[in-house]
Amino acid sequence: AVDIPSGLDGRTGGLRGNPWTATATITFAALKSGLVLGHGPELCGRVEVADIGLSVAAEVGSGDGLARGLVGDADVRSRWPRRPPDAHKWSAAVWIIGGAPGMTGAAALTAEAAGRAGAGYVLVSAPPVDGDRRTEPGLPHAPLPVESVVRDLPSGAGSGGTTAAWAEAVADEDRVGALVIGNGLGRDRVVIDGVLSLLELTDTAVVLDADALSAGGAALLDVCARRSAITVLTPHDGEYEALMGEAPGDDRLAAASRLAERSGAIALLKGPTTVIADPDGRIRLSTAGDQRLATAGTGDVLAGIVGAGLARASATSPAADPLDVVAAAAHVHGRAAERGHRLGFRAGDLPDLVAVTLDRLVT
Repeated sequence: AVDIPSGLDGRTGGLRGNPWTATATITFAALKSGLVLGHGPELCGRVEVADIGLSVAAEVGSGDGLARGLVGDADVRSRWPRRPPDAHKWSAAVWIIGGAPGMTGAAALTAEAAGRAGAGYVLVSAPPVDGDRRTEPGLPHAPLPVESVVRDLPSGAGSGGTTAAWAEAVADEDRVGALVIGNGLGRDRVVIDGVLSLLELTDTAVVLDADALSAGGAALLDVCARRSAITVLTPHDGEYEALMGEAPGDDRLAAASRLAERSGAIALLKGPTTVIADPDGRIRLSTAGDQRLATAGTGDVLAGIVGAGLARASATSPAADPLDVVAAAAHVHGRAAERGHRLGFRAGDLPDLVAVTLDRLVT
């Protein structure tokens, strides 16, 4: 095919008429997003970009001001925060809030991934449930990495009356570089209200995933929009719909941008091609990974990688662009999966592969 296969929307990868499948596609000047989104990968075959002497910088920008870009190995090499020689364990600490009874595996995957992605200290806490349900000790039987520290959180109301005491306790810990909230969190209303309170109280970078997104809804977006600190939302399509009241649809670039604009957060919309958008309208795409990631728990691993990247940046590279750090994390996640078994791959295989991938790409 020349430029774009007939019948394929060059922006969204949606179908326009009766498409045909190409063995190879030679596109001009720059890669078109529709070639890597939606039906693009199955219809385009091998894609090559031909230089025809046109500059696209006026349309998409360049360098740090790049409006749209495809993440590659070189971006991880240049953007992933390095650990300085004088680093200590608190230089890149991550606190994971999740792992309610029956769902401790999700928090364990996130914790393992955060450690393998370079977090120096990993805390894990399950928020207590008050009211009519019995409060249980946090994570009593969690298969957590032995390096993780389990910290029980206080139950009951805090000094604000309606504010959960556990939210105040987390917000008071100023040595943590990033919070990852939602993996195995559960959808109890009391817990979700505590999460909303915590987001109001803390100026630490926060990654919100899984149950925090599914149960948070519009109220979560409202709180995120009031935050000045870095916030990252990592929905799959179902979680996106719970947040926005509508499915992403065919135009995933526009969908991710709408979520970022509505929330004031970086939106990472998971899919065969992951779309990462920030509130300023910039977009990054990651095509790394394949169907091996279509198994339970891989999203929990991604949340841990993102959390570790943000924690490292907060301590060692405060000027780092959070959009590029999040996009690099998505790329590492996909590249790690590509190193796994083609059959029988599971999320628990990923964290070790994340460490191997970072060693190859960064060091």
